[in-house]
Amino acid sequence: MKLTRISSDLASEDRVVRPNQVLWLSWITATRNKSLARVLGVPLLEMKTKKRGLARYIFLTYRTVSLIFRSNARVFVVTNPSVVLAAMMVIYGKLSKSIIVCDTHNVSIIPDTNYKEILQPICNFILKNSDFSILTNNNLVSMAEAMGGSAIAIPDPLPLGFQSVPMMFSGTMVVLCICSWAEDEPIDEIFAAGHYLLAQHPDIQIRITGNPQKRGPTPENLPDNVVLTGFLSDDDFHAEFAKAGAIMDLTDRDHCLVCGAYEGVAAGRPIIITDSAVNREVFYKGAVYTKNTGSSIAKSISLAKLEQVKLKEGITMLATEMSNREQFASSVFFSAVAEVMAKKRNQ
Repeated sequence: MKLTRISSDLASEDRVVRPNQVLWLSWITATRNKSLARVLGVPLLEMKTKKRGLARYIFLTYRTVSLIFRSNARVFVVTNPSVVLAAMMVIYGKLSKSIIVCDTHNVSIIPDTNYKEILQPICNFILKNSDFSILTNNNLVSMAEAMGGSAIAIPDPLPLGFQSVPMMFSGTMVVLCICSWAEDEPIDEIFAAGHYLLAQHPDIQIRITGNPQKRGPTPENLPDNVVLTGFLSDDDFHAEFAKAGAIMDLTDRDHCLVCGAYEGVAAGRPIIITDSAVNREVFYKGAVYTKNTGSSIAKSISLAKLEQVKLKEGITMLATEMSNREQFASSVFFSAVAEVMAKKRNQ
């Protein structure tokens, strides 16, 4: 089954499902969950627990099962990961004839963990058996279709809360690096960029967010111009944006659109992102593109400082254009749902 890719001419007048008949379920907290649920106008339930390991899965499974049997929803949107939640809901959809839509992250298409051999068949099962997946771009849609799935592309809406972050001016150019310390992030190369910049640009500081313990001990040779902020509360996170002259978010993953780039656009800050075709397609103004090497990152940061005024004008224009396109996301989603329902009736 092939579903229509994102388009501005899809109409929503003939909806067969209303937003209050859709429920979004997630076992993780993610910026995209909140922003896309808001744009679609559907309720979101992010289930959380302090339990770890098997106890976490048992608790969340019990809570999810209890909830869906009490729910009147006809359509469930599921954040994938978790693959456990997504696989469970796909099976439930087959038994109940509910429509199951997976908002699928890159890592749930091609896992990049040590458990890839175990996870890849599960990811394939979810892609092939969900009614369709929501992906961030058409490159991923093509990949999902090649793997036997059906998909539509809806880019991340701009997150709320960053538009009101004022710029704090100082003599230092602060580059805020949005980081989760995951394996796809070139942390060592960012440290190397700090060393490159230390002699030539002592007025530039790189501030890296997130918990560094995820990647092991902090390097002993951390350059003086690199600051590790640690995990930040929402208020402290926004305070870091206020200090920043540019936002940097880098990844080694192909076709990956990082949350930090969207947050930078929303906040009106120039962004420094990995040079990839999908980044150039989506973030086509106000951005500096870099290879994930220390020397290239350093050059890109220097360029962001040199062209800060021009880049800020570009990012402001990009934010307006991206916000204007958000109105089409709901039409794309509900048109896809209507198409699935029509095909189910004809089966």
